[in-house]
Amino acid sequence: MYICQSKDGYRYSLDPFLLADFTSAAKGDRIVDLGAGNGILSLLLARKFKKSRILGFEIQDSLVEIARKNVLINRLEHRIEIIKGDIKNIHSLFKQGSFDITVCNPPYRKIGSGRINPNPEKAIARHEIAITLPELLRGCEYILRDLGRAFFIYHPSRLEELLQGMKESGINPCCIRFIHSKTDGEAKMVLIEGVKNGTEELIIMDQLIISPSSHIPQ
Repeated sequence: MYICQSKDGYRYSLDPFLLADFTSAAKGDRIVDLGAGNGILSLLLARKFKKSRILGFEIQDSLVEIARKNVLINRLEHRIEIIKGDIKNIHSLFKQGSFDITVCNPPYRKIGSGRINPNPEKAIARHEIAITLPELLRGCEYILRDLGRAFFIYHPSRLEELLQGMKESGINPCCIRFIHSKTDGEAKMVLIEGVKNGTEELIIMDQLIISPSSHIPQ
């Protein structure tokens, strides 16, 4: 797989690989990647789910351009579409319940927490500049069909907030997996699955230990 990305702007980390591995889908499911960045997650999902069509939804013009280029050089334009749009206005672009699966690697730092990167691509990817968590969850709930599934990778420090927000948005959390860089260390990230209007009980999977040499955002 060939990936173009900016030297100075947004660059993918291990997160999309972990999220793609965690995501499950049935044959032919319609998948939307909310906040597609340079398209890395959409490409990984296209390789994993060969019978599914994937829409990458991205707000930044520069990243939309790179993502579209990545789709073309990997010859996946017949299965992946990248469009520019704001998740807050997703209701103006799609009918309610248009997708079976949503995947998202959202910004997990609130405005005022930590230094905001001077590069806009990095800043929007890390801080809630373009969208807040409640706004994102409302978009997920709207775009998902009944019993559709949502998959997230997020920071553990805001896990309680995410789980509560999912419930309030009608997305029932059903599976959690914590990601650690070492067996006896604290969780660095967490994977969450939810079902729109679901009733499944919450399952805590075995922790996932990543090699210390791998890059996990701090």
